[in-house]
Amino acid sequence: MKRILIVIVFLILGFIFVSNSYAQELNIVNIKGSVLLRHREVSPWREAKVGEKLFKDCELLTKEKSECTISFDNGLGRSVVIKENSQLKVADIAKGSLELSQGRVFALVDHNKTNEIFTIKTPTAVAGPRGSGWSVSFINKITTAICLQGGMHVDGLDSQGNVVSQQDVAEGFGLEVFQDGSIGELFRLAESDQREWNQFMNFIDTIVTDSGEKFFTEEDRENLEELRDMRDDQREDLREEVIKELRDREESGSSKEEDSPNHEITNGR
Repeated sequence: MKRILIVIVFLILGFIFVSNSYAQELNIVNIKGSVLLRHREVSPWREAKVGEKLFKDCELLTKEKSECTISFDNGLGRSVVIKENSQLKVADIAKGSLELSQGRVFALVDHNKTNEIFTIKTPTAVAGPRGSGWSVSFINKITTAICLQGGMHVDGLDSQGNVVSQQDVAEGFGLEVFQDGSIGELFRLAESDQREWNQFMNFIDTIVTDSGEKFFTEEDRENLEELRDMRDDQREDLREEVIKELRDREESGSSKEEDSPNHEITNGR
């Protein structure tokens, strides 16, 4: 009998340890404009508030010119900014699983924690990080995923939710996933995407600065500083790439002008 009791005690302790290992919180850390919250589909919508905890099946709805920032474990490690006219559902907090039914989100994942589970699902795709900064949108039944810093992985889903295509996306590239789950060709991001990423990082910086110790720890601040350095390096690389492209165009244009028949006729005159 004692042996049975000991086994039961160990099982209970093991269950508590495992539960605590996967336990985490999801909180609203910033609101801009009008953001609505409901705890489940049958619940009425109400105004969301900063500091509220989110649970499984909670949904957030951002109105026009409105945004909402949510973060796991009161830290910067996994933060999501829900852009205007978007609807996001919390599918599983322990697994960091969010569902975007419409609109667009920016996700920031600490590059030291990219091995942690974190996904954003749309009706046609599931995106997960291989790096720190990315954006996912679902508009007009098309998912657009862009990787702004680090890397990401995208699975295309059919109407039954089965994975029918897969693609890794490197920093500086994006792709579209269509209604049947098929994935389009990778495209290079525009300079406007980089500017939006810089604005996003500045916004996160402002949240961390204004919140004091309420939401973010000193470790979060150090990680943000590293991300700032990475962003500055990325910005410099982009500037050099643009300059090189302009020089190549000028050289190519000069070469074509020298080789053109019209140029030779003009010189002959």
